[in-house]
Amino acid sequence: IIYRKAELELVDFGWHLFDGLNDLGSKSLTWALFEAKKEQKRFIVINTHFYFKSTNIGRSARINNTGSLMYYYWLLSEKYGCPVFITGDFNCTVNEPPIKTIMMYGLLSARHSAKKSSPYASRHAYPKFDSAKDTYTDGDMPSEERDDSIDHIFVGGVSPDNEYYKEGTELKKLLDAYNKVGGANPTTEQKAENADAKKALNDAQNAELKK
Repeated sequence: IIYRKAELELVDFGWHLFDGLNDLGSKSLTWALFEAKKEQKRFIVINTHFYFKSTNIGRSARINNTGSLMYYYWLLSEKYGCPVFITGDFNCTVNEPPIKTIMMYGLLSARHSAKKSSPYASRHAYPKFDSAKDTYTDGDMPSEERDDSIDHIFVGGVSPDNEYYKEGTELKKLLDAYNKVGGANPTTEQKAENADAKKALNDAQNAELKK
């Protein structure tokens, strides 16, 4: 995680290597708690890289990666009680179980939370070996459709500010209802209502993501 030292103070940090399938020990998550020096407000960043193979075993590995990621999301949210931003190469699209699970935890897609977002997919081209140069170069892009993105940003514990969540919209009403019963940090008494509100919000968000 690269950050501007002049603007941010690193308060705490950590790292976790994912269990199970892990090519070259590269699949992991890194987290950091920052404090904005000027505003004196704190936030957490979690960056991750999920297992990559498009096989049944690979899909199972990504589900396991998601479980570890969500454990750290809840652990850090409970400990520090501030907004959390999750970024990374998830190696799966919005229509696959790992991303749907993340949304079920009440996190918002930054593509919808941002005032502006790209209409194109966020993913790299498949590498192609160039025998003349004896190296790999970028090949063709597999897709430019945004629903085919495998790199994602999610936001927890903050209020989005864009057309999807304007006053009067269905998503805004559902988001307000979710936050009213604890949002990302519900109390024991709020958990049942929170789960229902979270599911309603998640279903609506997923419907928007597919448009």
